[in-house]
Amino acid sequence: MRDKHTFQLYVPLSFKRSHIRKTSNVRKETVYGIGIGYDYTFVSYSLFDFFAGIKADYRWYQSRYDRYSVYPVYKEDKIAYEQKEEFYYRDKVNGISLTPNAGIRVSAGRVATELLMDISINRLERDAYSFTEINYPAAKSTWEELYPDKDITELKVCPGISINLSYYF
Repeated sequence: MRDKHTFQLYVPLSFKRSHIRKTSNVRKETVYGIGIGYDYTFVSYSLFDFFAGIKADYRWYQSRYDRYSVYPVYKEDKIAYEQKEEFYYRDKVNGISLTPNAGIRVSAGRVATELLMDISINRLERDAYSFTEINYPAAKSTWEELYPDKDITELKVCPGISINLSYYF
């Protein structure tokens, strides 16, 4: 007889970094967080469990774009100096998610695979920021930009399907 109750502690993580070919442009995306979950198995048959449950998590997401450029400035058809420019832009989202779900779990020993149908209810806080610095031979110019149109709090409801692979200790 398998357990009917399952408690979960999970850590969502994702890191992605890409370079734009032959430039110094870099894009980075990062997701990390912490979550808890519970499900109840209402029917078990052979290796299959049919269950319903709920998960709650807090996540941080950041999308970042960095650019570094050096280009010549001409005066009278000659290179007068090289101008260096650094640019940084980021979108950030923090949020709480509550996700009721139902699914099928296939278990073999301590390893299980789940197919879940869920409805995610999210409260998200978003903001964006950029910074630019230009270096001239005898001076430096810097500025920051905040984007008030992207500084929002929103509530989203999203249906979804997910596949999970788990190892039970």
